[in-house]
Amino acid sequence: MINTTSLCNVCYKKIPAKISIESGAVHMHKKCNVHGEFSSLIDKDAKIFTENYNIGTEGINKAILVPVTDRCNMSCSWCFTKGVKTEEKSAEYYDRFLVDLKISGYSFLLTGGEPTERKDFFEFCKYLYLAGWPVVTMTNMINFADELFVKECFNVGLVNNGLLHADFSMQHPKNYSGEIAAKKFKAITNLEKFGIKANCVQFSISSLDELGYIREFFNDTKHLYHHIRIRTMFGNWKDSSDKIFLSDLHNSFVEIFGDLSPIKTRFPESSNIYSLYFSVGSNGFSLSSGPTVENVDMLSARRPTHMLALDERYYSFPVAQIVNEGIHKGWYNGFKLEANNA
Repeated sequence: MINTTSLCNVCYKKIPAKISIESGAVHMHKKCNVHGEFSSLIDKDAKIFTENYNIGTEGINKAILVPVTDRCNMSCSWCFTKGVKTEEKSAEYYDRFLVDLKISGYSFLLTGGEPTERKDFFEFCKYLYLAGWPVVTMTNMINFADELFVKECFNVGLVNNGLLHADFSMQHPKNYSGEIAAKKFKAITNLEKFGIKANCVQFSISSLDELGYIREFFNDTKHLYHHIRIRTMFGNWKDSSDKIFLSDLHNSFVEIFGDLSPIKTRFPESSNIYSLYFSVGSNGFSLSSGPTVENVDMLSARRPTHMLALDERYYSFPVAQIVNEGIHKGWYNGFKLEANNA
């Protein structure tokens, strides 16, 4: 049994929790003095837990995710930031506000919305780059289908030594119109045209059946990025009927990619109960099944990546997403979390 802390499912306050193995599965039990006791399933397979549990990965591959706009040029049904209003603050503001992280060697990850939809996107990136930040943008790729857009990235610190500092977001083509799918593949083609690699391509999946397509994508494009992330869809994880646990994702990944001899690794980020990391040749793979307020373990969820939440404090990711969820439910002043910069 592991003693840890979690969050109350109702008021989102930090409360004591225990993790235990019961009948081959991993469960969390916790109690809020106001709202009572809660139990949740962390994973159906205790082996995944016992082989990979540790108490966080702080200090490795450090980055801060900052929502810099709520603008977007897509309307995805699975988007968990839909309806969130984000004030477009200046690069100078963030440089001052997060100076402690810059001094500590953190990268600045732009997120949103779609960061590239900021009207001052290039000026924003250039200011941060010249101010000493390593800058990375998370993106739905649409604007990278424009060759002139890609060319401008060379001038603002987003391309260094053949690496485009961008995390491309992909899903199975069934989730897109033909026009959107074509633009995403044009963005991939532009990487080859300009002789550069993207930092990573991230797939959000709603079904394990989609791994077959990811294998085909990898076979054709593995020379155009360093890393693939595969994560379960945030909305589906919250629906208990559609949960894809990390053990499910791991077993299917080994089945689909097993002939390539994936090697479990603790680089670039250590494994924990929500994520597993592999290398396949010169490419990295990460598998993740994000926690929710029902089962978040505050010790294991300490991640090298932080995120600026809606209360303008930053927390370890993915805890910040759970904080945002609570704020949306009216608990703006109800948290008893210890923010990293409090």
